[in-house]
Amino acid sequence: MMSNTTIVLGLVIIYIVVRSIIMFNKNNSNKSIDYDKLFNNFYNPALLLDNKDIVLDLNKSFLDTFNIKESEILGVKFKEVIENELLADKNDQISWESENKEFQIDQALLKGNKKVRLKSIPVDNNKRFVIFEINKDEVENLAFLLRNSRRKIKDLHNTALKMQKVRTEQEIYDLTVKAAENILDYDLCTLDIVEGDNLIVKATSSNIIAGESISSKLDSENLATYVYKNKCSLLTKDIQKKEYANPTSDKYHSALTIPVGDRGIFQAVSTKINEFSQEDLELVELLISHTLSALQRLELDQQIRYLGFHDNLTDLYNRHYIKEEFIRLNTKRQLPLSIIIGDLDALKLINDIFGHEEGDKYIKKASRLLKRCIRDEDILGRWGGDEFIIILPMTSDSEANNIIERIKNESKKTINEKIPISISLGKATKNKDDKKDINKIIEEADYLMYKNKSLIYKDQDNPIIDMIKKKFENDEIDQDEIYRLDSLLELIKK
Repeated sequence: MMSNTTIVLGLVIIYIVVRSIIMFNKNNSNKSIDYDKLFNNFYNPALLLDNKDIVLDLNKSFLDTFNIKESEILGVKFKEVIENELLADKNDQISWESENKEFQIDQALLKGNKKVRLKSIPVDNNKRFVIFEINKDEVENLAFLLRNSRRKIKDLHNTALKMQKVRTEQEIYDLTVKAAENILDYDLCTLDIVEGDNLIVKATSSNIIAGESISSKLDSENLATYVYKNKCSLLTKDIQKKEYANPTSDKYHSALTIPVGDRGIFQAVSTKINEFSQEDLELVELLISHTLSALQRLELDQQIRYLGFHDNLTDLYNRHYIKEEFIRLNTKRQLPLSIIIGDLDALKLINDIFGHEEGDKYIKKASRLLKRCIRDEDILGRWGGDEFIIILPMTSDSEANNIIERIKNESKKTINEKIPISISLGKATKNKDDKKDINKIIEEADYLMYKNKSLIYKDQDNPIIDMIKKKFENDEIDQDEIYRLDSLLELIKK
C-alpha cells in the first residue's frame, strides 16, 4: 500500500501534469490532450466532465473503486451520479459548483463508507477533471488491512514450516487451530476428524465452553456433516436461518466451514451475523491445505517406516527391526530375557510339490498361529525365509517353555488340515547373572532348534511327512511333480 506522502506526491504530480498539458494546449491550439492515456495513468478514480457537468469519460480506477457499470455513468450529470449512485445516504447532498474553476469538496461519504475529497481541475474552457482522492483515514485503514493481510500470510507460511516438523496427528490438529486464531476473529473453532461413522472433535479453540462443540454421527444433519458430505467450503452469514445447520447454541450466527479432504472438517463460528469474508475463507482454505499436506506427509512417513520394519508377506516385524529391538532390550532391567527360534519343517518340499503360492500360504498360516500363542509384550518377527523369532522380555526359562508348549498344542490342532503346521523350536534364556552376549543367546536358541529339527524325520507321527505320504498314496499329487518326491523318499528311508 502506498504511504500518505506517496499519494499526496502522486496527486501533486497529476496536478502539475494536467496543468502543464492545459498550458501547453493554450500555447499550441493545434495540439490535443490524450485523455485516455491520462485516465489510464491516474492512480486515483477520475471523471472527465463537459461544461454542463455531463460525464464524458471515466478511468479504470473509478470502475474498480466504485464497482459501477460504465453505461450508468456516461452521459449523466455529475451531481446525479454522486447523489444517485455513490452517496451512502440518498438524503445527503453535496455542494457542487458548476463553474469551471479549481475547487475541492472534503469528505463526501460514499458507498462502502469511503470518505473522499473531490478535486475539480479545469482542462480547458469546455472540460474539467474531477479527481477522487481517498482521504487520510481511508488510506490508513487500507494500509492497516494490507499490513494485516501480509501478517496473516506470514503466519500461514510459518505454520506450514512448523507442520513439516511435527511427528503426530494431534500436533497437526492443535497447530491448525492455533494458526486459525491468528487469521480469524471468531468465538468458537473446532477441527473434527472422521473415525468410523462419527465426526470426532480433535482440537478446539481455548475459549470453548463444555457442550458447545460435540462429536456427531455422520448420518446426522448439521453444518459439519453437510460440508463433509458435499466436500465444499461454506461461508454462512447466519446459521440460525439454515434448516440443516442445527447449531449447538442459538447465540451463534455466522460460520466458516471447510472440509479437510476426506478426513473431516474445520469450522469457525461467530456470534455476529456475516462476520467472515471471502478473504477469510480463502486464507483458511490455504491453512487447511497445509494441514492436509502435513497429515498426508505424516501418513506416508508412517507407511514408509512400517514397510521398513515389517515383512511384506506375513506383516510381522522383519530382521532389521528385531536387531534394533535386541539393542534396546539388552539391558539388566529386561532380564531374564528369553528367545525362541522356530523353523518351518519341509517348506522347500511344500514349495516343490504344491508350488510357491501354497508355500507362502503355509508361512502366513504359521505366522498367525504364532501370534495367537504369544503375549502382548512379546515381539514376534520373521527372522529368515522359513524362520521366526520371538523375543520374550522379563521371561524366565520355565515361562518360555510354557509358550513353546502352547505353540506345539496349537500346531497339533492343524493335523487334519490340508497342510498342517509343523515347526521346530529352540529356546535360550539370558539371566540376570549371565554375562553372555545377546548374540550368544540367539546362537544357543538356533542350535537347539536345529537339534530338534534333526529329530523331526525320525518321528513316525510327523504331520508333514504323513500328509505327503497320504497324498502320494491316494494319487493326489500331479504326475509331473512325482519326481520332486525323490528327496523326501530318501529322508523317509533314513
